[in-house]
Amino acid sequence: MAYYAGMRRGELSRVSWGDIDLQMGVLCIKIQKAGRVDEVAIHPALIGSLTTARANRASAPTAEGTERVFTAPVSGEVRLRDFRDAGIPTTDVDGRCADLHALRTPLCTTLLRAGTPPTVVQKIMRHLSIATTLKHYAKLGLLEAAAALAAVPMVALATTPIPAGIARKPRSGGSKRGSSRGSNTCAKPRVTAGSNSLTRAAPPSPLRSPKPCFRRNMREGTRKRT
Repeated sequence: MAYYAGMRRGELSRVSWGDIDLQMGVLCIKIQKAGRVDEVAIHPALIGSLTTARANRASAPTAEGTERVFTAPVSGEVRLRDFRDAGIPTTDVDGRCADLHALRTPLCTTLLRAGTPPTVVQKIMRHLSIATTLKHYAKLGLLEAAAALAAVPMVALATTPIPAGIARKPRSGGSKRGSSRGSNTCAKPRVTAGSNSLTRAAPPSPLRSPKPCFRRNMREGTRKRT
């Protein structure tokens, strides 16, 4: 359940048979710190294991379903024994230690490698922010990047020649008279109002008209009053 459902150590200790609906394939996980109840789908392999464990339990099922699934506390010794029976090494080649919470990392990474949308992975991991899912639990590297690039379709180069008459003929020499693009001729003169002769418009003067200095006038006016 720590791997297939992504359950934390405290959630494994509190889960009861009343939280599990084997017919609907739904598991209710109570989050005490956040004060909410999360509903997650149960993996098919987990449904078979839970069905067998429920049939082989010693005590009769209670009406409320408050009986714990794990009668013994989920301690570090239990985790080491289960890891040893499953053949999971406690440390890897990089010196990182494996624990129950570390099983959530391969669950998230496996879902992303299978092409599951990140928002769906966030819902399975039960994170409030998708940044937590992608930053701390998604371990994707160069192999995933190479596989993503290999899925990009190749661009086919055009080998068919362009038919005659479609390609534009390049211009040779200067442009036509009066054309504004690529023309070396002067601009067309315009007729000014009240005159029969053709005159050119004078270019605007680059000098600006001086603005009155209001502060100086105010100071001079104050001195005169005094």
